[in-house]
Amino acid sequence: MLTSRRIPRTVHTCPFLIATIVLSLALLTHASEADELVVPYDVKGTDSRVLLKDSDDESGNGTACVRGGGEFYGVDGLCHSYSCMNWYQHGPRNFTGYLEESPDPLVCQDLPNFPDVFYGSVSFRCNSLTPEPIQMGFNRKCTANPSGGPSTLFTCYELSDNTDFAPFLDEVNASLASGFSCANDTVETGYPKYTYSVFYENRYGNTGNSVSSVGWDSTSDLVEAYALDGGGMFSTYKEIKTESPTSSPTAPPTPSPVASSSLPSFSGVSLVLIVTMLAIPSMF
Repeated sequence: MLTSRRIPRTVHTCPFLIATIVLSLALLTHASEADELVVPYDVKGTDSRVLLKDSDDESGNGTACVRGGGEFYGVDGLCHSYSCMNWYQHGPRNFTGYLEESPDPLVCQDLPNFPDVFYGSVSFRCNSLTPEPIQMGFNRKCTANPSGGPSTLFTCYELSDNTDFAPFLDEVNASLASGFSCANDTVETGYPKYTYSVFYENRYGNTGNSVSSVGWDSTSDLVEAYALDGGGMFSTYKEIKTESPTSSPTAPPTPSPVASSSLPSFSGVSLVLIVTMLAIPSMF
């Protein structure tokens, strides 16, 4: 007489479980690749710490670049006074685009009028920026095309050597006569003052950075030499990211239901495991 016997479940379930584990690991790998963060373009082979070296720190050759002394720590390991030319040649490359092997010359010209630039070269202000500071603009513009093509542009503003500060000082004196004053607060001790600030920006497509630094320390009286050498400067570097066009449009492949990127990473794995656990008993 024929008799029936139950085959041990492990004989049937092992291959199915192995396949499930392999599929789960594949989904985990897919999830880690899909969730990977894309780091924005940063520095072109240049140590970004150069931005922090314009403090009272020792450079590689023992030269101290003093913050507030009108200078910055260059990529060549030396201290340089803030100017459009020095910044373009020795500033951090991700803020200038300067190419050592084939540098595009920096072309500068004096401007008859102050351009409409948000930042000022020299300001007469309170520490709290209230009331609104009195700013002097820029009258010298420098440009370069580091890549030699339309995808990059370096622009820098500064003051020309023959700058006339009289109109700015007249505006300051008129404001003081009209009651310009700072709040009676400890943070305003010694203010208002003249400040000599440095601003630099970069733009890579839709991303970028803006940095505010110090040229010279603030002074109670205007020091024209500070404003002309190592003082007010504003630069911006723009790089346009372009994508290579495809030869002809192609329809994207239809993803498999399980590996679809629309499923949450770990929810997809859990779904496979739950379906597997529910399907195994039904086989017997």
